[in-house]
Amino acid sequence: MSTVFSVSSVGELHDLNVKSKNGRHFVIDIIKKQGGQFFSNVTVYDPSLASYGVIYETSPSTTSANDNYQASIQLIMAYLDSIDTADSIVDIHNHCNCPFVSENDQNVILAKLAIHLSVRVN
Repeated sequence: MSTVFSVSSVGELHDLNVKSKNGRHFVIDIIKKQGGQFFSNVTVYDPSLASYGVIYETSPSTTSANDNYQASIQLIMAYLDSIDTADSIVDIHNHCNCPFVSENDQNVILAKLAIHLSVRVN
């Protein structure tokens, strides 16, 4: 089952929530543009920052949602390494199903990145 949000004229959205061991929260937005290109961004909610919420774009548009998912996870890992080397990803929640990157594909990508957890769906 897939649930896809429409984001006005921009495209469709796969939205994921990520939590870290030390209380940081991240939102990954993978957006499918009309024409099949994907782009993504990661919003960081870090209580240790004065600005608290910061949005980072991942790599340029690509035809693979999986590439955008992996780039987003790598961005989060790099962020955590730069802020708090004792912090790590402990939860990834697909609260609106998995419209672009399947649950299995997400888990395979996490395993390749040496993240030993399974994503949650709904």
